[in-house]
Amino acid sequence: LAGDLDTICLVALRKEPARRYASAAQLSEDVQRHLAGRPVSARPDTIRYRMGKFVRRNRAGVAITAALVVVVATLTLFYANRLERERDLARLGERKAAAVSTFLSGLFASADPYQSRGETLTAREMLDTGRERVRTELAGQPRVLAELLTTIGLAYKNLGLYDEARSALSEALEVRRSAQHEGDRDVVLAMAELAAIDTETGDYAASEARAREAVERARELEGDPVPLATSVGFLAVAISMQGRFDESLPYYREAIDAWRSAEGPRSPQASVVMNNLALLLHEA
Repeated sequence: LAGDLDTICLVALRKEPARRYASAAQLSEDVQRHLAGRPVSARPDTIRYRMGKFVRRNRAGVAITAALVVVVATLTLFYANRLERERDLARLGERKAAAVSTFLSGLFASADPYQSRGETLTAREMLDTGRERVRTELAGQPRVLAELLTTIGLAYKNLGLYDEARSALSEALEVRRSAQHEGDRDVVLAMAELAAIDTETGDYAASEARAREAVERARELEGDPVPLATSVGFLAVAISMQGRFDESLPYYREAIDAWRSAEGPRSPQASVVMNNLALLLHEA
């Protein structure tokens, strides 16, 4: 005998008549309560005891309710974290916008003849000045610093200043990697841009290595096809520039599909990749 049956028997066998069941009917009632899974009068009437009986009588209902509570709690936590993240991103966007505005205002002010004392500043000199400024002024804001270093690096690249572009983008990549809570998306895009610069300077092996690492990281991201589209496209170019035409074809086609997924069926970036593929096929 265990549990309530043991207690019922002990009460029925007590030496003091006043502590035993008052009648056979009272004993029978406790036995019936035990069989029905309800609290018995022989046990102390505690909340824990009653709850235990209730749970054992309603196992299925309690299990479903507990599962629903867990689901609701999980969803609540998920959406609370999501709202908090979106709020943080919004604040980060505001800080980026303010920093970019201040940076551009100062950058163009340096080109003012009054400020430059009549000297004409070239685009490169303006970028050099801007790069030094953001390092100093945004040292405590790594995400904003990385964003502006990336912008400066791409501007160097568009001017054909590949060494400066590689240096600025590499610095931006290191800042992103060392910054806490920095998403892999920006890291992938920075790696892809560095791969593109390696291609521009003819270092196709280095470009392929960087692009492959970027592609591996991009495949782990969910919900955003742009990093994969960008990195796969650069990988295709790096491989094809080494004369491995057949090997590069699947990557070109994957890049086209990824850009269409990101921008729609009339994707401008997909058209760029299609043009590169057409040139490749012509060469082949």
